Amino acid sequence: MKRLRGSAWLSRVQSTLDPDSIRIAIVDKLSARQVFEVKLPVEALGDLLTSQAVNCEFILLNKEKIGRRRETKSELVELPAEFHPPTDVELAEALKPFEANGWVGSVWAMKNHRRHATRGNKYFVSVPFERWVEREPEATA
Repeated sequence: MKRLRGSAWLSRVQSTLDPDSIRIAIVDKLSARQVFEVKLPVEALGDLLTSQAVNCEFILLNKEKIGRRRETKSELVELPAEFHPPTDVELAEALKPFEANGWVGSVWAMKNHRRHATRGNKYFVSVPFERWVEREPEATA
């Protein structure tokens, strides 16, 4: 089993929608993503701190990103001028040549007009890409 580093935090939730509760979250250091959240009643916190089992709700988040490092890049993707306004399917098709080796582009970001540019008769959009890669093995002494 591989050991990972992270941080934990505890918070008290007070809301009219949710009964008074305690939330404990674990964040993976490498991916900087919350990976686990436990929710329990305030009354159960004392039992938990004195090593007694308590009933709780929990969520496992970002499972595929645990222990991985996020890499990002930005590419200028050319779109035909007659694409305006493009559909999600057309935008996804334009991304395919750039989505190799695990890179995934954002169709949602392509819709942001601030990312669009024209040069002559050509229409471009700056697209953010991300991928999650395995961490490098730690050096042994």
